[in-house]
Amino acid sequence: MEKQALLLEAESGRFFSYAAGIAYQFLVRADRGVGRPEIDNYYTDLPIQKGLSSSAAICVWWQGHLTKCITSKCREEMEIAYLAEIATPSPCGRMDQACAYGNRSITVIFDGDRTDIIELSVPKDLFFVIVDLGARKNTQKILKALNECYPFAYNQVQANVQKYLGFIDYQITQAAIRAIEKGQAQQIGILIKQAQEEFDRHLTAPALHQLLNHQPI
Repeated sequence: MEKQALLLEAESGRFFSYAAGIAYQFLVRADRGVGRPEIDNYYTDLPIQKGLSSSAAICVWWQGHLTKCITSKCREEMEIAYLAEIATPSPCGRMDQACAYGNRSITVIFDGDRTDIIELSVPKDLFFVIVDLGARKNTQKILKALNECYPFAYNQVQANVQKYLGFIDYQITQAAIRAIEKGQAQQIGILIKQAQEEFDRHLTAPALHQLLNHQPI
């Protein structure tokens, strides 16, 4: 693996740019060679461009395999996966990399440049119904618009984003954490509904409401 070639592939934005970004970040930090690892992508079942952190998933998965030859922790994998993602044209945030923790419930708290990760204790299985809206999205456009809302809001939409993603979101999230740790499925549902109601007061989600207003539902 050659650093410059991997960096160029990461910056290209092509399908394997995330894998190339991981390999590049790994080589930058590795104190010894890693041979010639190969990816055999014989089966893919994670939906792409569906808001399920599919790009982060390939990053932490590839990072996990590369780090088998050295000592690594989840936080280290998250950091390298994040750096790999922002080397591509899709400048995702750090939260997506939480999939490095696998099948565990965690909360990720951001305060400026500091990130705190707390593993939750869940007393029983909780089940959620996930629906595909069947809508198209442009992650790069979404992230660009979101980043433009900070640190200063220059219009009402940006001010609403800051308001919703600030105190309102924090209060609902903290309540949801308490409900999860108590295994209160019904309370979690109430909070999800509250989060949507608050979202609708400040922003719009036409594709979602088209589904919610579908008569059979």
